[in-house]
Amino acid sequence: HEHTERLTKGFYTLVEETSRKRPLSVSSVLKLLGVSTSGYYQFRNRKPSDQERRKKMIQAKIVQIYNESYQVYGAPKITEMLIKQGIHVAEKLHERRRHSCHLGITLSTNHHRSRL
Repeated sequence: HEHTERLTKGFYTLVEETSRKRPLSVSSVLKLLGVSTSGYYQFRNRKPSDQERRKKMIQAKIVQIYNESYQVYGAPKITEMLIKQGIHVAEKLHERRRHSCHLGITLSTNHHRSRL
């Protein structure tokens, strides 16, 4: 389901970009691609779900904690910080969110967990 959602979002984003870059209306681009106008506008005007809002909030918190730690904290520490703030996430979920935020990782193997 998530794969289909990303594909649809990417497709409709392409429609918007194409109509902005070329002298074509959105409806013309949709016709060329064989996509329904109603489906496009329904997708575009859709309100974010509770899950999407929570995902964005968690990503924002991950970025905030990561930057406040001078980009040192990894998944275990950030997960611990999120839990202390009352945001319960699995470490694996946090790793996926961190990856989707394009946050780097440190390469040092001399990491020692500190206590907060």
